[in-house]
Amino acid sequence: MDVQTMEQQQVRVAELKDKGLGLVAAQSFQPSDVVFAEQAFAAVPFSSIAAGKTCNSCFRSGWNLIPCRQCELAWYCNRTCLREARSVHGSECKDLLRTYHVNDTVRLAAQVLKRVARDGVAVADRDLVTIDGLQPHAERLSQDLQAILKAELSDCLRFCPKAAENFDENFIEHVLCVIHEYSLLLHDQSGMKPVGMGLFLLASLLNHSCAPNCCIVFNNGKYEANNTMYHSPARLEVRALFPIKENDELTISYVCFLFSGEERNTFLKEHFSIDCSCLCCANNFAGDPFSATKVTGPELEEVIIFSTSALMTIHGMLLQELWEQAWELCLETLAKQEGVLGVTHAYRLCVLNAALSAACHLSTDKALALVTQATNAFRKLGLSWAPKVVSVFMKAAALVCISGDLKEGHGLLCEVLSVLLSTHGALHPRTKHVQALCWGLERKMKIPGHSVRIQGLPDQDGELMSEALKVSQQPPEKTIFCKIY
Repeated sequence: MDVQTMEQQQVRVAELKDKGLGLVAAQSFQPSDVVFAEQAFAAVPFSSIAAGKTCNSCFRSGWNLIPCRQCELAWYCNRTCLREARSVHGSECKDLLRTYHVNDTVRLAAQVLKRVARDGVAVADRDLVTIDGLQPHAERLSQDLQAILKAELSDCLRFCPKAAENFDENFIEHVLCVIHEYSLLLHDQSGMKPVGMGLFLLASLLNHSCAPNCCIVFNNGKYEANNTMYHSPARLEVRALFPIKENDELTISYVCFLFSGEERNTFLKEHFSIDCSCLCCANNFAGDPFSATKVTGPELEEVIIFSTSALMTIHGMLLQELWEQAWELCLETLAKQEGVLGVTHAYRLCVLNAALSAACHLSTDKALALVTQATNAFRKLGLSWAPKVVSVFMKAAALVCISGDLKEGHGLLCEVLSVLLSTHGALHPRTKHVQALCWGLERKMKIPGHSVRIQGLPDQDGELMSEALKVSQQPPEKTIFCKIY
């Protein structure tokens, strides 16, 4: 079944009360099922990434990539990827040569316009949604963003002169608004490093929920096999997190879950003009675990103010790799929060996660006490699918394994693996890597049954710490994950 047929048979576009257009299931799904997969309408790599490090077709990171012979500004991991990208890059190659530096949003808009000019608004009669069917909230944009859009409109006409010949400025501005509101980050094969941005028309109709029933993950596809029948395209996969019945609405989360209910609601109103109607938000955040406190009044307000300031400082320290200072400030903040904030309060979870990030670089024995606190707190939430939970458990597994407790580390890794099997699937490179780490620990602990499959694997302690360091170098908490996972 091709990707487009899957879209048509498994989901439907519906008009939803108080929400506008959305997607509903056309059949029932079980956890980890792929609800639908969609290839990008248009996608570009980030220009900030060093040339020759990311394939412009499948968005894998790698070395010894093949450059475009004409512009040497686009790179591909093999001849198959280069051939797949000819229809897209062939039309933009001269534009890139003429305008060497171009904004990523402008480059993506140019690709969208060229595809619409080539194929029409509807690429096929069975398309469930088209580019002009998406309705961004242009009238609610801030003045700063409106000024950015005007500048990008001018840059787009200069970068892609044919756009002015085929489309009026209103349509080009509509495309830019759609990109700002609906574009998604694309990750490399590690599943952790954002390397580009893309526009997925059907996935753009997925509405927000603070308790979503789906997650999205970018699959880089497979082109290595010699036989083309085993090839699969790069695509976005929408996977079920919980059992979904026919006609249930499909939802994802637009915002990182490490926010209190009020913060989530404020962000959604400001950036997406959404009044969330999920059970938690509808009940005025009653019972919201991220807002759990043990006291009220001035004492709570003082700790909240201190935590907010401390998190911003910790953020800067982690970015500057000041691990020791970040670790000390995390401990001070946790001490202030003790007895005031609940164990699942968003600010406490953020500080615990930051402390583990710093500890991975310090390998301090004091971190083991925080490992238990962090893992128990995140387990209490029941949000095992969330990306931050996976990163916390990876860092926790690394710290306890380095301390010598392989059994505990293996248990934490197995929890991570069970989540990735659901959110990423068994064949995703990130899932396979964690599975190999599990097998390595089983070999060290002499657990029978896996020794044949893991012969020749490198030292697992080093591999595990390397993986944890990658996770710890991701952007610190209190950053937004708008439609990213």
